[in-house]
Amino acid sequence: MVIKYRIFRKEGLFVITKQKVATRYLGVVFQSEGHELTLSNNFTIEHIDMLGGDNDQEKAIKKDWKEILKGNYAGKVLVLIRDPKKRFATAQTQDFSDVISDLNTSYLIRFAFTSYWNRRFKKNTTFLTKLLHHSEEGWFDNIVRTSDGTYDIDAYNLFKDLFFDWISFRHDSSTLCTLHSENYLFSLPLFFTKINHKDMSFEYDILNIDDPTASLKNYLKDYVDVDLIISNSDARQEGKELKRIFSDLIKENDEVKRIMNNSLQGEQWVYDLYKSSEKTIKNNSTV
Repeated sequence: MVIKYRIFRKEGLFVITKQKVATRYLGVVFQSEGHELTLSNNFTIEHIDMLGGDNDQEKAIKKDWKEILKGNYAGKVLVLIRDPKKRFATAQTQDFSDVISDLNTSYLIRFAFTSYWNRRFKKNTTFLTKLLHHSEEGWFDNIVRTSDGTYDIDAYNLFKDLFFDWISFRHDSSTLCTLHSENYLFSLPLFFTKINHKDMSFEYDILNIDDPTASLKNYLKDYVDVDLIISNSDARQEGKELKRIFSDLIKENDEVKRIMNNSLQGEQWVYDLYKSSEKTIKNNSTV
């Protein structure tokens, strides 16, 4: 069993999360991509992907983690959770988008996609021109919507078909929960058992980013100047239409729904357990 966390740290605060669980926001707050911890079954560090950090930061992470496991960390630990099904939809659409973004650099992907499109929609070259242009920009929503704000039905159907093939392929190749979709909630009961012992001298909190009464921004105010952060509304909207199409597919297709539910069974159980835990932050959104 491989355990991986994305962590962000400052003096007195150690945040444990995972891709597609507020990592973009935390990257702005902490002015870094964070760091990827690979842990053994007993939660000792096997590897740290620093993602741009230096040796001093790596030493500080190892020191903090050792103290967390021993129970004498001189700060607070925050663990972020998110509804696994919402995270799954976001992660799958991003992983899919990342592959399609290689249309202009991968001859094989371009050939396969063009062939698929020509067979499916009778060589509509206007769409392919739009796709090649916007895949380079990374803004696929501009393909799905027409200039009057309605869906391009061919594009909508194409992406829905591709999402079905994408999920089926990842399921059959045992890669469904990799990249941005990698599971992590399953490990939390063991982690909390590991750090909850008689010598524990620090506190930890859980924050559910899908709880409208809980505010990550307000929680972080004691550690960073969150009011200086300039929000990027465009970044938050990126991929909105693709996620909507993927959500439609899940609602309509029982096979995709079954694949998703089976892959998230353990994650969903842990999420349901901790979203109402006494350690989970609630009602701080108006602080």
